[in-house]
Order: sequence, then C-alpha cells, then structure tokens
Amino acid sequence: MADWTAGQNSNVRAGEGFGSRQQRRRCSSVAKFTFRTLAAAGSQAVVALPERARYLCVSQFPLSERGAYDWLRKRTDVKAVFFIHDLLPLQYPEYFRSREPARHRRRLEQLATVGSAALVSSRAVADVLREEMNRLGRHGFPIYIAPMPLAESFVPGPASSHITRAAPYFILCSTIEPRKNHLTILHVWREMSAVLGPLTPKLILVGARGWENENVVDLLDRSPAIREHVLELSDVATPTLVELIRGARALLMPSFAEGYGLPVAEARALGVPVIASDIPVFHEVTGGDFTAVPPTDGPGWLSAVMSAQIASPALRPPNLPARQLDFSSLREFLQSL
Repeated sequence: MADWTAGQNSNVRAGEGFGSRQQRRRCSSVAKFTFRTLAAAGSQAVVALPERARYLCVSQFPLSERGAYDWLRKRTDVKAVFFIHDLLPLQYPEYFRSREPARHRRRLEQLATVGSAALVSSRAVADVLREEMNRLGRHGFPIYIAPMPLAESFVPGPASSHITRAAPYFILCSTIEPRKNHLTILHVWREMSAVLGPLTPKLILVGARGWENENVVDLLDRSPAIREHVLELSDVATPTLVELIRGARALLMPSFAEGYGLPVAEARALGVPVIASDIPVFHEVTGGDFTAVPPTDGPGWLSAVMSAQIASPALRPPNLPARQLDFSSLREFLQSL
C-alpha cells in the first residue's frame, strides 16, 4: 500500500461485496440466530431482571423482529431504552433496498409500543424521531442525544510520519452504496486525471462494496483513469485506519444524508481537514469547522479537492466533536425514567 501511495501500481482490490449471494445467506442466518437469542433472553429476563430495572439496547436492529420484545409487556416495571441510528430509510427510501423502509417502520412501531425512551447520536436524528413518535401517539417521548464515542485509537497523539509522503492522497470511509455518493467523487477523480495525469492525487476508498452501486462499480472496474489512481480497501483494522486517515490531505464525506458521520468526527480528532456535504448533521458534529460542499456540486468538489491538494499537509490541532458522550448525564437520564 505504501508503494501504491507513492505512485506505483497495486493489485489490491475490494473484497466480497455485501450484495453477494453468500453474504445475503450469511446475514439471513445471523438474523435468525438473533431472533432466537432475543426470544431466549426475553424469557429469562422476565424472571431475572430486578424490579424497576433499566434495559438498554445499543442497536436498533432487533426492533425489526416481531415478538422479540413481547416479554416487556409482562414486565411493565422495566424501562426499555433503544439506540436509534437514524430514520434515513423513511426519509430517503430511494437510497435503500426496497424492503428496508417497511422494516424500519416496524422498528419504530415496536419502539413506540414497548420503549420508554430512545438514544440517538445527533440533534438532527432526535428532531425527526420526535416527529415520528408524535405520529405514533407517543407525545413527549424521551430522547437522549448521545454522540458516537470515538475509539481510543483516535485520541489525539503524536503526528504520524505518513503525513510527509511525497504523493498526496485523500480518503473516503464508508460502504459503497448510493447514499454515500461515491459517484460524484469518482467523476471528480476522472476529471483531475484528465488534467493532471500522473500528478493526480490518490484516492483511498475504505469500505466494502454494498448495494445498488452498478455505476460506481463500473467506474472502479472498467475506467483506466479511475483504476490508476483509486484504491479500494475493506476489513481495515482500526490502527491501520487511524494511520490512513492521519496521512490524508483530507477526509471526504460526500453523503446525501447521514445520521451522524463518525469518520468526520474521527478525522477532526486526528487534526485532519474534512471536506463534506453541506448538510445539517455535519455542521452539528463539527461545529461548522469543515469545508462544506453541496453533495451534487461536482465543480465545487473538484475545487475543494484541488485546493486541499496544494495546501500544506501539516496536521491541524486535534478537535474533538462539538458534543461528546457524557456517561454520568446518560446515567441520570436512565434513572429519571
């Protein structure tokens, strides 16, 4: 990989895509196992949980399983709190598989039925969830904003030597799916390649190939200009990801919509510049300290990337998220239910 960032070719390509038959079968098996586990845990919880316990589930996915939380009807003294990642499948169904909006609707209906409160990662998600709970008859539903915590590896530390690489590169971290808007960035790189040729900066895509991404995959697999300058990586260990982000001229986040945007917070914690979509949640996470470009503004993205390429590669001072998770405050919230 170091040879590749210095301008030499690499044979490293993306791994198995999420949409493959093998992975779909694996996910189906995991879902069935999850439901069986929840059912067994529920029957035990009815007896084992102490009176007036707080049940905290840090994932929204089990809520889509019908009957998974029927045990809560027998333990009305237990206050169940669920983490809701976002409501994007309902807000932007065009970016998800056709079955996902209905599945997400089930999650929210079950939350309104058995949930006592919800955790979300941003004010943007809280506002939309509050409206949905009102629609489902849960007016005044308690919602606690708990920003996504950063892994310890992203705690500010000494600058990495990677920052001195002669060949500049940019990094984009996410599954390759329509909502993440890789297509705009790849067109930017093809445009730069036509102008700059071998001086084109490298682009590292960290994340597996997801769903409904044929146009992006065609560019990655069949465009010589793209293959020469773009590297795909998946299953990257956290220490490696830290070094990759720290060594980048900027982290790119061109998403059409997000519930939080953890890579943005991680890059800022490492002092790496961020170029991201001009959407409310990124302003919330960064406090406005980033280069904002509308997700559909191709020339704007080209200009922002070119400016970052010629800028000094020195790291900025570490900047933690504008709002951070406060466990003592969260504990008080849970106890107040």
